[in-house]
Amino acid sequence: MRQDLQQPTEEKARVLADLQRNPLALARYIVHEYDKEQQRRQERSEEEFADVEGNANNPVQESRWISLLRNDHYGQLVETPKFRKFATDYVAGRWRDLAIKSGYTHSSGMAMPSNNVPRGTVCVPHLPEGI
Repeated sequence: MRQDLQQPTEEKARVLADLQRNPLALARYIVHEYDKEQQRRQERSEEEFADVEGNANNPVQESRWISLLRNDHYGQLVETPKFRKFATDYVAGRWRDLAIKSGYTHSSGMAMPSNNVPRGTVCVPHLPEGI
C-alpha cells in the first residue's frame, strides 16, 4: 500500500516544487488545470442534467485571474505582487491537497444488483477479466 501511494505522491510533489520555482510555468499550469476542471464539470453536467433544459448550455463564468493569465502572452503579470499572492495561495492549496489526499487517484463506481450475474460476482467492464 505504501508503494502504491508513495510513488505518485512524490512525483506530484516534485512537479509542484518545480512549478513553485518557475512563476511563468506556474501561471500556465494554473490555466491548464482550470481548463481540465471545467472540462470535467462540463462532462458531468451533461451526464447528470441531460434532461434538464439549459443547464449544460450555460457558459461558466471564468475567474478573473484565469482570464488575465490566459491573455498574458508576454508573462508580465507573474512579476506583480498580486500574482505572487495568488500563486502562493494556489500552491499552498495544492500542497494541502497533496498532503491530505496523496497523489493517488482512483476511479469510483456504484454496485448494482443484477439477476444475470451469480451471487458474489462483480462485473467491472473497464478492467481486464480475472482481476
